[in-house]
Amino acid sequence: MIWEGLDPIVVNPAGTGGLRFASVHVNLGVTSQVVFDAIENRGLTSRIRDTLIGILSSKTIDQLDPRYHEMLKAEMRTKLNEFLSPENIRLL
Repeated sequence: MIWEGLDPIVVNPAGTGGLRFASVHVNLGVTSQVVFDAIENRGLTSRIRDTLIGILSSKTIDQLDPRYHEMLKAEMRTKLNEFLSPENIRLL
């Protein structure tokens, strides 16, 4: 199941001095209806967005290159699963 509730995220990559920006559109593959409903009904969108902004803005232009997308996706997945896994959703 795919959650598509995020507007594009615009960040200044690390080391650009605010002179460059990256616009990123993220959709999340969620593992269960419980997680999907929690995102929709518990106001987790801002926490997801803040987490992704933190990750993306810490990367340099080179680190945002398509050849590193799998590593970037893995990092995002790990950070988001800290609070979005079905086990952790029940604790919120």
